[in-house]
Amino acid sequence: MTRNEYLQIRLSHEDKEQIRKQAHACGKSISEWIRNRLIPEKVLIFHAIIQQLSHAREEEKKFIYANMHDFLRDLKKGELEDVLCAPAEMRLDSITLNLIAAMVETRAKQLKVRVPSWICEIKPLARPYFVTPLESLRLHLLKNAPIEFKARNLFVDATLGERA
Repeated sequence: MTRNEYLQIRLSHEDKEQIRKQAHACGKSISEWIRNRLIPEKVLIFHAIIQQLSHAREEEKKFIYANMHDFLRDLKKGELEDVLCAPAEMRLDSITLNLIAAMVETRAKQLKVRVPSWICEIKPLARPYFVTPLESLRLHLLKNAPIEFKARNLFVDATLGERA
């Protein structure tokens, strides 16, 4: 990625010296150290998973959803807050958007983190979506789907922290 933009901030000499020392202690340039502090690695990973979903074929998506599940499950409260403060550009179909939203809402509830407006703006599905075409499982899914998924008209058998 070409870095050809500048961000100027005013600092005292003491502040700049403190930043320089911290960057040096980490073996990084001041720019790299500041970039890493402002855009945490977890945010970049979340954006990369979203990007993968936007280019994936349907049969590949289940593996990427599993990756998203594991990523969100392993986030601590502060990391989730960082991720949610940096919305990804999401050019995804409505089912994929709602699956991501439900996973994020589930993890936010588990960690007692406020769900951001960009997630709340994702409209629930107009029609129910079942993860399996098997009619015999629909009643089970209707009964057992987690509430965050039901609210989005998604009927799945497991939620964050579980595997189907």
